[in-house]
Amino acid sequence: MPLDVRPALHAWETSTFLAATFERPEPRLVPAQLPFQATAPWLALQFPASYSIDGDRLLYTAHYAAPFDPSARQCGLLLDDWTEVVPGTSKDTGITFNFDRPDNEPPQAILLVTPATADGAWHWQDVVGALNETLDLAKKRTLEPAMVDPTAYAGFLPATIMAVTLHGISITTALAVAGGVMERMEVRARA
Repeated sequence: MPLDVRPALHAWETSTFLAATFERPEPRLVPAQLPFQATAPWLALQFPASYSIDGDRLLYTAHYAAPFDPSARQCGLLLDDWTEVVPGTSKDTGITFNFDRPDNEPPQAILLVTPATADGAWHWQDVVGALNETLDLAKKRTLEPAMVDPTAYAGFLPATIMAVTLHGISITTALAVAGGVMERMEVRARA
Protein backbone atom coordinates (compact mmCIF):
# COMPACT_ATOMS: atom_id res chain seq x y z
CA MET A 1 0.00 0.00 0.00
CA PRO A 2 1.54 3.36 -0.95
CA LEU A 3 2.28 5.85 1.78
CA ASP A 4 -0.31 8.65 1.61
CA VAL A 5 1.75 11.60 2.82
CA ARG A 6 -0.41 13.96 0.75
CA PRO A 7 -3.76 12.18 0.22
CA ALA A 8 -5.24 14.80 -2.12
CA LEU A 9 -2.22 14.60 -4.43
CA HIS A 10 -2.36 10.81 -4.24
CA ALA A 11 -5.97 10.97 -5.48
CA TRP A 12 -4.93 13.32 -8.32
CA GLU A 13 -2.07 11.01 -9.31
CA THR A 14 -4.44 8.02 -9.29
CA SER A 15 -6.84 9.90 -11.59
CA THR A 16 -4.00 10.53 -14.05
CA PHE A 17 -3.16 6.79 -14.03
CA LEU A 18 -6.81 5.86 -14.62
CA ALA A 19 -7.50 8.39 -17.40
CA ALA A 20 -6.48 5.98 -20.16
CA THR A 21 -8.70 3.27 -18.66
CA PHE A 22 -11.74 5.44 -19.29
CA GLU A 23 -10.46 6.49 -22.72
CA ARG A 24 -9.75 10.03 -21.57
CA PRO A 25 -6.58 12.05 -22.15
CA GLU A 26 -4.30 12.35 -19.15
CA PRO A 27 -5.02 15.66 -17.39
CA ARG A 28 -2.35 18.22 -18.32
CA LEU A 29 -0.87 20.50 -15.70
CA VAL A 30 -0.09 24.10 -16.64
CA PRO A 31 2.05 26.41 -14.47
CA ALA A 32 0.83 29.94 -13.64
CA GLN A 33 2.17 32.99 -11.76
CA LEU A 34 -0.02 35.57 -10.03
CA PRO A 35 -0.54 38.47 -10.09
CA PHE A 36 -0.35 38.04 -13.85
CA GLN A 37 2.08 40.38 -15.59
CA ALA A 38 2.81 39.71 -19.24
CA THR A 39 6.41 41.00 -19.01
CA ALA A 40 7.33 39.39 -15.67
CA PRO A 41 9.83 36.49 -15.81
CA TRP A 42 8.89 33.11 -14.37
CA LEU A 43 10.19 33.30 -10.80
CA ALA A 44 10.71 29.56 -10.41
CA LEU A 45 13.65 29.90 -12.82
CA GLN A 46 16.64 32.23 -12.75
CA PHE A 47 15.39 35.71 -13.58
CA PRO A 48 17.40 38.62 -15.02
CA ALA A 49 19.71 40.42 -12.59
CA SER A 50 18.08 43.72 -13.53
CA TYR A 51 14.65 42.46 -12.41
CA SER A 52 13.70 43.22 -8.82
CA ILE A 53 10.85 41.49 -7.03
CA ASP A 54 8.43 44.19 -5.90
CA GLY A 55 6.01 41.98 -3.99
CA ASP A 56 4.78 38.48 -3.29
CA ARG A 57 4.04 36.14 -6.14
CA LEU A 58 1.90 33.04 -6.25
CA LEU A 59 3.29 30.30 -8.47
CA TYR A 60 1.11 27.27 -8.96
CA THR A 61 0.36 24.42 -11.29
CA ALA A 62 -3.21 23.80 -12.38
CA HIS A 63 -5.38 21.71 -14.65
CA TYR A 64 -7.82 23.89 -16.58
CA ALA A 65 -11.17 22.68 -17.89
CA ALA A 66 -10.99 25.59 -20.37
CA PRO A 67 -7.92 27.55 -21.56
CA PHE A 68 -6.63 30.08 -19.01
CA ASP A 69 -7.87 33.64 -19.54
CA PRO A 70 -5.94 36.09 -17.32
CA SER A 71 -8.69 38.72 -17.65
CA ALA A 72 -11.46 36.41 -16.40
CA ARG A 73 -12.24 35.17 -12.90
CA GLN A 74 -11.07 31.69 -12.08
CA CYS A 75 -12.56 29.02 -9.85
CA GLY A 76 -10.92 25.80 -8.75
CA LEU A 77 -10.17 23.20 -6.12
CA LEU A 78 -6.95 23.53 -4.09
CA LEU A 79 -5.30 20.14 -3.56
CA ASP A 80 -2.06 21.15 -1.83
CA ASP A 81 0.11 24.16 -1.07
CA TRP A 82 3.39 25.13 0.58
CA THR A 83 5.49 28.22 1.03
CA GLU A 84 8.97 28.74 -0.39
CA VAL A 85 11.31 31.69 -0.28
CA VAL A 86 12.98 32.87 -3.50
CA PRO A 87 16.67 32.26 -2.81
CA GLY A 88 19.35 34.88 -3.20
CA THR A 89 21.80 34.73 -6.10
CA SER A 90 24.41 32.81 -4.12
CA LYS A 91 22.09 30.17 -2.59
CA ASP A 92 21.75 26.63 -3.91
CA THR A 93 18.31 25.20 -4.54
CA GLY A 94 16.85 22.14 -6.18
CA ILE A 95 13.56 21.33 -7.81
CA THR A 96 11.99 18.08 -8.99
CA PHE A 97 8.79 17.54 -10.88
CA ASN A 98 6.97 14.27 -11.45
CA PHE A 99 10.02 12.20 -10.55
CA ASP A 100 9.93 8.50 -9.73
CA ARG A 101 6.18 8.23 -9.20
CA PRO A 102 6.18 6.61 -5.75
CA ASP A 103 2.59 5.40 -5.97
CA ASN A 104 3.23 2.72 -8.59
CA GLU A 105 1.75 -0.60 -7.60
CA PRO A 106 2.73 -4.03 -8.99
CA PRO A 107 0.29 -5.98 -11.14
CA GLN A 108 -1.69 -8.69 -9.38
CA ALA A 109 -1.35 -11.19 -12.23
CA ILE A 110 0.80 -11.62 -15.29
CA LEU A 111 -0.20 -13.58 -18.39
CA LEU A 112 2.70 -15.04 -20.38
CA VAL A 113 1.72 -15.89 -23.95
CA THR A 114 4.11 -17.64 -26.31
CA PRO A 115 3.78 -18.03 -30.09
CA ALA A 116 1.56 -21.01 -30.92
CA THR A 117 3.60 -22.05 -33.96
CA ALA A 118 7.11 -23.44 -34.10
CA ASP A 119 8.29 -20.63 -36.39
CA GLY A 120 8.17 -18.24 -33.41
CA ALA A 121 6.10 -15.64 -35.27
CA TRP A 122 3.23 -13.84 -33.59
CA HIS A 123 -0.20 -13.97 -35.17
CA TRP A 124 -2.94 -11.63 -33.96
CA GLN A 125 -5.53 -14.43 -33.75
CA ASP A 126 -3.17 -16.45 -31.52
CA VAL A 127 -2.89 -13.57 -29.04
CA VAL A 128 -6.67 -12.98 -29.05
CA GLY A 129 -7.25 -16.73 -28.70
CA ALA A 130 -4.86 -16.94 -25.73
CA LEU A 131 -6.64 -14.07 -23.99
CA ASN A 132 -10.08 -15.59 -24.63
CA GLU A 133 -8.91 -19.02 -23.46
CA THR A 134 -7.44 -17.47 -20.31
CA LEU A 135 -10.75 -15.77 -19.50
CA ASP A 136 -12.69 -18.98 -20.17
CA LEU A 137 -10.37 -21.02 -17.93
CA ALA A 138 -10.50 -18.36 -15.22
CA LYS A 139 -14.29 -18.65 -15.18
CA LYS A 140 -14.14 -22.45 -15.04
CA ARG A 141 -11.54 -22.51 -12.28
CA THR A 142 -13.20 -19.94 -10.04
CA LEU A 143 -13.18 -21.18 -6.46
CA GLU A 144 -14.16 -19.45 -3.28
CA PRO A 145 -11.84 -19.91 -0.30
CA ALA A 146 -14.72 -21.56 1.59
CA MET A 147 -14.82 -24.29 -1.08
CA VAL A 148 -11.14 -25.18 -0.63
CA ASP A 149 -10.54 -24.59 3.11
CA PRO A 150 -12.22 -27.76 4.46
CA THR A 151 -10.35 -30.03 2.01
CA ALA A 152 -6.89 -31.56 2.21
CA TYR A 153 -5.91 -29.38 -0.77
CA ALA A 154 -6.12 -26.13 1.21
CA GLY A 155 -2.39 -26.16 1.94
CA PHE A 156 -1.45 -26.52 -1.73
CA LEU A 157 -3.97 -24.55 -3.78
CA PRO A 158 -3.77 -22.37 -5.80
CA ALA A 159 -0.02 -22.98 -6.13
CA THR A 160 -0.58 -26.35 -7.82
CA ILE A 161 -2.74 -25.03 -10.66
CA MET A 162 -0.43 -25.09 -13.66
CA ALA A 163 -0.76 -25.31 -17.43
CA VAL A 164 -0.07 -28.71 -18.96
CA THR A 165 0.17 -29.68 -22.63
CA LEU A 166 0.71 -33.21 -23.86
CA HIS A 167 2.42 -32.40 -27.16
CA GLY A 168 4.77 -29.62 -26.05
CA ILE A 169 3.14 -26.88 -28.13
CA SER A 170 3.37 -24.31 -25.37
CA ILE A 171 5.34 -23.46 -22.24
CA THR A 172 4.29 -25.93 -19.56
CA THR A 173 5.29 -27.34 -16.23
CA ALA A 174 5.71 -30.97 -17.13
CA LEU A 175 5.97 -32.50 -13.68
CA ALA A 176 5.24 -35.97 -15.05
CA VAL A 177 8.24 -35.73 -17.40
CA ALA A 178 10.46 -34.48 -14.60
CA GLY A 179 9.47 -37.43 -12.40
CA GLY A 180 9.98 -40.03 -15.14
CA VAL A 181 6.28 -40.96 -15.31
CA MET A 182 6.08 -40.28 -19.05
CA GLU A 183 9.11 -42.53 -19.71
CA ARG A 184 7.50 -45.39 -17.76
CA MET A 185 4.26 -44.95 -19.73
CA GLU A 186 6.17 -45.07 -23.05
CA VAL A 187 8.02 -48.26 -21.99
CA ARG A 188 4.71 -49.96 -21.04
CA ALA A 189 3.16 -48.88 -24.35
CA ARG A 190 6.01 -50.49 -26.32
CA ALA A 191 5.82 -53.77 -24.38
